[in-house]
Amino acid sequence: MGEQFCALRFIGWWTKSFEQPRGVSCVGINICRHIRHSWSNSMKEGKPVRVLVERLRRGEDVLVRLNQLVFENGITAASFTALGAVEKASVGFSVRNGQYSTVSYDGPLEVLSCVGNVSLKHGKPFIHAHIAIADKEGKAYGGHLQPGCIVSATFEVTMLVYEGIDLVRKLDSETKLYLLDT
Repeated sequence: MGEQFCALRFIGWWTKSFEQPRGVSCVGINICRHIRHSWSNSMKEGKPVRVLVERLRRGEDVLVRLNQLVFENGITAASFTALGAVEKASVGFSVRNGQYSTVSYDGPLEVLSCVGNVSLKHGKPFIHAHIAIADKEGKAYGGHLQPGCIVSATFEVTMLVYEGIDLVRKLDSETKLYLLDT
């Protein structure tokens, strides 16, 4: 109970809305204080202002359509989740020095989960997303969402748009990847 409460206390500190119930103690409070201290130097904060829900149609390329959605709505900071089905998928894996290897799969494939965010890279909206898919035998695959994921029946996206926050990607000299600058 103490560790669970500690996590709730941390979340409460983050939202500034949690009060400790009478008679409940936090065994891991020192861990919470450490987390709060170490995150306070780099965490960015903004406000969720809009929720967009979009159903992608059969034959649409997921990443192409997501980019259209972002550009059409002037989105520069957001997070999203999605699920659905694709007839083929293309996923990427970071291999080294900012390079990606891509693997393609033929369907039908169920989208178990797709999560991502929208930030700015070189001043333009950029989508960073991961997708997990499964074939008809239940074997699961996943990686970075790449062009070539083609919707079969549906692909349902829920996007939470933020304001008051600059999510910017900058080239990390060590990994050679464009990482969030937080």
